[in-house]
Amino acid sequence: MSFSEQAAKLGYSGIAITDRNTFAGIVRAHAAAKRSGIKLIPACRLDLLDGPSLLAYPTSRRAYERLSSLLTVGNFRAEKGECFLYKKDVYEYKEDSKFIVVDAVDKLDEYKDVFGQDLYIAATRRYDGDDAKLLHRISRSGIKMVATNDVHYHHPSRRELQDVVTCVREKCTIYDAGYRLHPNAERYLKSKEEMTRLFMKYPDAITTTKEIAEACQFSLDQLKYVYPKEVTPLGLSPHQYLTDLAWKGAHEMYGEILPDKIKASIKHELSFMEQMDYAQYFLTVYDIVRFARSQGILCQGRGSAAIQRCVIVSVLHP
Repeated sequence: MSFSEQAAKLGYSGIAITDRNTFAGIVRAHAAAKRSGIKLIPACRLDLLDGPSLLAYPTSRRAYERLSSLLTVGNFRAEKGECFLYKKDVYEYKEDSKFIVVDAVDKLDEYKDVFGQDLYIAATRRYDGDDAKLLHRISRSGIKMVATNDVHYHHPSRRELQDVVTCVREKCTIYDAGYRLHPNAERYLKSKEEMTRLFMKYPDAITTTKEIAEACQFSLDQLKYVYPKEVTPLGLSPHQYLTDLAWKGAHEMYGEILPDKIKASIKHELSFMEQMDYAQYFLTVYDIVRFARSQGILCQGRGSAAIQRCVIVSVLHP
């Protein structure tokens, strides 16, 4: 059973995924959440080199784009598999996102000043004997408390697998992992009733989770591939330009009078490309082939389903 399936079973309407310094896996999580009938909130954990970690929740598509750009900045600074980020980076890309500071209570004045009402603080029961004291300190921090659970697996039975994964990451054995492993099996997805019980003294911490979830209206369903714009003659759309080139190429190949079969084929293919919005793609192919032939470079089209389907390319480039 997956996270989303367990969440749906427990009655959750949505969950957020916050992997460390990456959106990796977010597409698979989105697909799994859709199958389970719940909302996925795309998010990530930002582990900073000069400040407490932050959970970042984009509320809009533009905010998701900014966080993606932020992660790209961190990836360019580091070797593959690492991401180096600083507070100033987050401040630059913070607009329209909600942030939850984790594993910190003190010295958060700078975060308060920068993030304002978009800043929250995570409250998690860790069962280490200091929970009551920690929750009290968090409630006095002046930042809205959010009930979190630091979930690493969906069911307690998966704790052993989590330990193995930790050992793989840390390149150690289960026998010498020591404090690199979590001290208990409480980092599983708990029911809403259990979370309410755990935070009965701080009910606003539960309410605030709903506040953040409702603010996060971005979904991966809003994304679509945007093909780079091709340069076309003034006043012509990409499809109009492609149409002109197609008929010009046809006449160069077959002469002034075109066979009825060729005319029907070109009209059919042009109609299909207009429907699928493929014009800019074929204009790119046209530019590549035209350049290659002007330089005496052998040019062969193979492998593209679009090229195999469309007679236009051969008409454009006899």
